Amino acid sequence: MSSPLFYVSLAIALAGLVVLFLKWRGVSQLGARLAAAAVLGSIRQLETMRAEKSPAWVRSIADAFLKTFEEKDSLRRRAEDRELFQTLLDEISHGFLIVNRDLEIQFANKVAENLFPAPGADENRQLIDVLHNHRLVDVVRDALQGQKRCSEEIQVEGTRPEDEDWCNRVFEIEASPLPNHPESGCWVMVRDITERVITEQVRKDFVANASHELRTPLTLISGYIETLEDGVIDDRETAMHSLGIMNKHSKRIVRIIEDMLTISKLESGQSPVRLEPFDVAECVTDVVENLASLIEEKNAKVEFDSARSDCSMVGDRFYWDQIFMNLIENALKQNQRPGLKVTVSFRCDGENHIFTVTDDGIGIPRADLPYVFKRFYRGAKHHSQEVKGTGLGLSIVKRAVEAHGGQIHVESTPGRATTFTLEVPVLAAEIEPAAV
Repeated sequence: MSSPLFYVSLAIALAGLVVLFLKWRGVSQLGARLAAAAVLGSIRQLETMRAEKSPAWVRSIADAFLKTFEEKDSLRRRAEDRELFQTLLDEISHGFLIVNRDLEIQFANKVAENLFPAPGADENRQLIDVLHNHRLVDVVRDALQGQKRCSEEIQVEGTRPEDEDWCNRVFEIEASPLPNHPESGCWVMVRDITERVITEQVRKDFVANASHELRTPLTLISGYIETLEDGVIDDRETAMHSLGIMNKHSKRIVRIIEDMLTISKLESGQSPVRLEPFDVAECVTDVVENLASLIEEKNAKVEFDSARSDCSMVGDRFYWDQIFMNLIENALKQNQRPGLKVTVSFRCDGENHIFTVTDDGIGIPRADLPYVFKRFYRGAKHHSQEVKGTGLGLSIVKRAVEAHGGQIHVESTPGRATTFTLEVPVLAAEIEPAAV
């Protein structure tokens, strides 16, 4: 369908032909001036000809031209205003829609189209056909019927069922009648607050988990201290057993605090990485030795596989100890059944060092995958009481990899395998030994 500007331009062109026709019929000077003013769009010349003592037909045609130009200019300004309006609304970070009183969409910005990518989500579509959620639509309907602003937080299950990576989202929807014409419709603002809700819940979980993790060993240590004070300290065997348990749980407290300090340093940038050559195979071997008791307890097997004979690289050995320790320990703790196999592989494609840590355990639920690297996030809620920790391990891994200029991602098939892949750039110091 052609735009109104097209028809206005066509009218001007036809009017110009009329003037030229008049000139051809003998109205030479006035016809030529009128034709020139019309073709060139000279509003000042047309206004002059309309005001001066010209024949009535000249003033009439000049007036018609001026009105046509005014209408064209008005339509142009309206088109420019709409384009500016749409550009500004496309830049805001929330979904924005305008609907009429029949709940038909009159306008939707790009964010709204991305949040609700329904096929054919164009103007004049019914709101329910785009949002696919009656609770969201009810908020808009309440705003229209009550002529008031309405807002609500709503959890939507599967906003993108055609997308394999969709998960539950939380939207904050706000609707209010249009200020100048409330009877004609309302505006709708949709905010995706999923990340905020998850972050708030993660913080609450951390407080609960950290309190539990710290309180349990402190309570045990306090109890054994009281036992020793009651005279058991004279019984050497019992005293040594009590001291052993106290030592174990004090180390547990130290580990929790160290994890907190490590993630804090990585995120604040207060502790820059110290680059030095080290052997990856040796690093993994040391980590496996430190986890020997847990590996034996789980009847697990940890292997190192390298596609190159030289396993050296440049990086901060302290943080790489943390990386492999957390990845391997996480696999061991998350899998309660015995016989787990963990494989650490290392190769280089010339530009990046590529590490993979794979286990054949229970896997990670798809809904948890986008959040496993977040601070304090703990998946596997079904055995959260059995799995110890505060959910900082994978967050430390991600921050440490990023501190080396790399990236990490995870893939998991529940019941079959989970693979963490780390890609870290080969540093110039490794290519030019003199630069080390």
